[in-house]
Amino acid sequence: MELDTPGARLAWARKQAGYDSPRAAARALRWNENTYKSHDNGVRGYGVEEAQVYGRAFNVSWIWLVSGEGGVERKSAARIVGLIGAGGEIDTSVSDAFGEDVVEVEVLVALPPDALAYEVWGDSMLPKYDPGDIIIVRPSEVTPDELVGDIALVLTGEGRRYLKRIQRGDEPNTFNLESFNAKLLQNKHIVEVATIHLVVPAKQVQRVPTGKEIERRFKLKATG
Repeated sequence: MELDTPGARLAWARKQAGYDSPRAAARALRWNENTYKSHDNGVRGYGVEEAQVYGRAFNVSWIWLVSGEGGVERKSAARIVGLIGAGGEIDTSVSDAFGEDVVEVEVLVALPPDALAYEVWGDSMLPKYDPGDIIIVRPSEVTPDELVGDIALVLTGEGRRYLKRIQRGDEPNTFNLESFNAKLLQNKHIVEVATIHLVVPAKQVQRVPTGKEIERRFKLKATG
């Protein structure tokens, strides 16, 4: 099957998701049947917003649906795995905030598969970051010495995670960690760093459920 048009790619993604016909997909997902059919069969084109909806529903990259670039795999979403709170300290108990739902943030650019998202919680990171901003990071092979002067996500030898500016410590192999609204943490051993890949302002964030949660939602719609 040739996948050289948006309609052909959409039809392929729909079939891979288990919907034998445009009508079946539209009814299950409660879309306008005529509109979806016209996109699926290529009679009408569709834009970014529609591609994002289809990408989430069929678990493919919306960028690929629109352009054919970047591969089929959905790469424009990252799971929120921590909340950045007072003093830049990170709480990884996200279930306290989101319940049992798995929550991810979707952005308008492709993300690498190892990207992870952290949400700024409260006003503790002002003026650099606002409440609700998303900090997307990637694990890094560089040493803390190479990140002196930069803001990064760090794991200390005490097992605590922070989003801080790394400065040299007063003792060998230690670092001072600066924050915007908290006292300086001095002479900390850093055992792991992750560099900032992307900062998404709160107003531009689109949060969506993922995995089994989105499947359950679709099944409820289909049977409702």
